[in-house]
Amino acid sequence: MTSQTTTILAVGLCALVFAVLSTAATIPASDASSGSQNVTISDKSKTTAFCLSFFMGGFAADWWYLALGNGGYIGIGFVKFLITLVQIIGSCVKKAQGDESKPPCIIVVGICTLVMMVWWLADWARILAGSFPDGDGNELGGW
Repeated sequence: MTSQTTTILAVGLCALVFAVLSTAATIPASDASSGSQNVTISDKSKTTAFCLSFFMGGFAADWWYLALGNGGYIGIGFVKFLITLVQIIGSCVKKAQGDESKPPCIIVVGICTLVMMVWWLADWARILAGSFPDGDGNELGGW
């Protein structure tokens, strides 16, 4: 394995770890010290968030829709968008190289595809389960 391939694999693994950790970081922790939960419902709907995630999730439309000015959501959306761009550009480079494409290009596209599939499914599950708050930490509105 060449050093270039090793570097690409390391970057892909870091991107996957970042995707999982950033998704987990936005899950609100329950307040165990308080007996009553004061839940605020957001103006943002689950239907819109799910549709944006389903059709435009690779471009982070769901994260930017829910951001409400929250820098964390905007930043995570930007990372998700960049991973999609790397995936698209890598696919174009692979296609332009024809049948003699270099393995690192294939590896990058494969890792980006895996990261985006896991991230996309995690976002869907969180929206459907009601555990994806908006940028202010409020529960999403109804369907």
